[in-house]
Amino acid sequence: MKNKSFNRYYLFSCLGVLIASYYPLSMGVRVISDMITNGAVLKENYPKYIIPYTPISVAIIVGVLLMPLLIRFFKRFAFVSGASIAIGIFFALEFLLEQKVVVSTAETVTKLEDWQMFMCYVPPEGWGETVTTYKTQTAVDILMGDYNPAFKLHFYIISVVLIITILNCLYGFGQMIKSGDKKRCKSLVLQSICSAIFLGLCILACFTAFWRDGSIKVSLLSAALMTIFFVLLGIAAGVLAGSFLLGKRKLVSVWIPAVIASVMTLLMYIGEMILLNGHLYSLGSGFVFNGLPGIVFAPIDLLVILSSGCITALVFEILNREQDCSNSRQKNLIAILSVVSAVVVLGVTLALCLGGASENDSSISNIGGVDGPQTVYSAVMVNNTSSDDQESSYEVSAYLPGTDFSSIGQILLDKIEQEWKTYDGMTQEQRLTSSKLWGLVGIQVDSWDECEETIGFSVFNPLESIGWLNTTGYFGMESADPDTEVKHILINANTMQSVTNLDRELSEITISSGYNSGKVKITLSATLCAAPGSHTTGSVTNGYATYEQKTVSSGSGIPVLIVTTNESNNTGYYNGDYYDPTAYWVKDGVFYTLRAFGDEADKDEIRGVLEHILQVI
Repeated sequence: MKNKSFNRYYLFSCLGVLIASYYPLSMGVRVISDMITNGAVLKENYPKYIIPYTPISVAIIVGVLLMPLLIRFFKRFAFVSGASIAIGIFFALEFLLEQKVVVSTAETVTKLEDWQMFMCYVPPEGWGETVTTYKTQTAVDILMGDYNPAFKLHFYIISVVLIITILNCLYGFGQMIKSGDKKRCKSLVLQSICSAIFLGLCILACFTAFWRDGSIKVSLLSAALMTIFFVLLGIAAGVLAGSFLLGKRKLVSVWIPAVIASVMTLLMYIGEMILLNGHLYSLGSGFVFNGLPGIVFAPIDLLVILSSGCITALVFEILNREQDCSNSRQKNLIAILSVVSAVVVLGVTLALCLGGASENDSSISNIGGVDGPQTVYSAVMVNNTSSDDQESSYEVSAYLPGTDFSSIGQILLDKIEQEWKTYDGMTQEQRLTSSKLWGLVGIQVDSWDECEETIGFSVFNPLESIGWLNTTGYFGMESADPDTEVKHILINANTMQSVTNLDRELSEITISSGYNSGKVKITLSATLCAAPGSHTTGSVTNGYATYEQKTVSSGSGIPVLIVTTNESNNTGYYNGDYYDPTAYWVKDGVFYTLRAFGDEADKDEIRGVLEHILQVI
């Protein structure tokens, strides 16, 4: 009877993993077919998650197919041998796909491992073409292999955990059916639940990236999902180890699984640090979410690492008392675990809510304000500053919801069309020797009405209605060369061709306008992006400089970030001392940059003009 039951179980296990693996296997078949036919996989035909999910599926299928044979010859070591074979198959197939599959684009041809790195830099389709702030390489740099291959650590950790936890469940229940020993039943049930939820989160991450927008600071939803993912991975690994230690003394059966759970969560954080060049995603604002002195980890990160271990310890403290599935106190176990899980989730959510809604959180849009529910404000924050004797810089970013460019003005359309017509008519030699950034189209106009007619839609400019400001050339002054025409407004439209914009679509519009008031020169830039995501800008100073930052509110309640550069001019690069505080804010999907500048001697006047402007907008 046991053999018949096992045979049925084995048959259903094989059918189940084959059905579940249909899509990953089909991805592998498509890629191999393209490689045989064309020698490469076109970018548009590349299934993004063929690695690691096709190797994972093949590894699990082989492990399940070998189960009867391994149980017969290796007895209680069947799972260890099956998992070892499966992991070996996974890494062998992963290596072959990474090294042998070639992805072809209009710009380059690259190995799959290089392409996968690039895909980590670009959020899934529909979430924009932005990159995380701390990733400074261009798309081509990445595709050329200019990266640290250790970024794959977290992919490998996830893959191995999925393989061994799923096989542990399948082998465990199979051995339980054959032997009739139900000692591991509850731990296997718990392992199955953890594995199923963890796999579900992996699949969700594939299609959504947990709704990260490319910013180093993530939204509340992203933070909650990432936290649950890290904790659950640790628990899954801890439950795996603990399922073989049930009934032993407490130090072994409880604390070893707990330590393993925390270590696995820590390894995931290390993998994230490698991917983000030594940084971690920021889950919110405030002390709990800020990195501790001397280390990258914030208190919330340490709490997540400890949580996976503590939850695992509690689970096995209970399981060691109640091991057999037939025990009548099973309902109590489930109830206790449910309560603990609910408390953990509520605690993490509460912490994220308290920190994630800070006024300086660029990942959260604030809807409302004095302009009513149709106005959307998004706070701007400083992501990075660098002070060096030769060159200093800072970066700021904010989330932009994306602007519909499908009906831009005919004037701009004609200009873009002419741009690419000229480029396509050039020889390859002419293109290589040209210094022009092809696809970046500039148009100068005299008035804001003419600007809106050119682009085909309205963009609010708060400075045009301020009567005490004088209009100038778009860079805050008139041209010193009478032969060089400089109008009040410059429109820059970006259709530059790249790996992520092969079709030369309009991706960004920046409108710059110039003004002055007395000795103070003023520029205002308004930037709109086609795709939703994090927009990053900043400033570079020749020589050593430090940066002051503060957040204020405009007269209408808009959150405004002001960054003031304190330059030393230690290199003698500048002819004089300048003062240029710059204000940043986002309103209704437009990223505004307001710069007031002039001589250092007039800093009080410059600061006063900037403050006055902010109060009237």
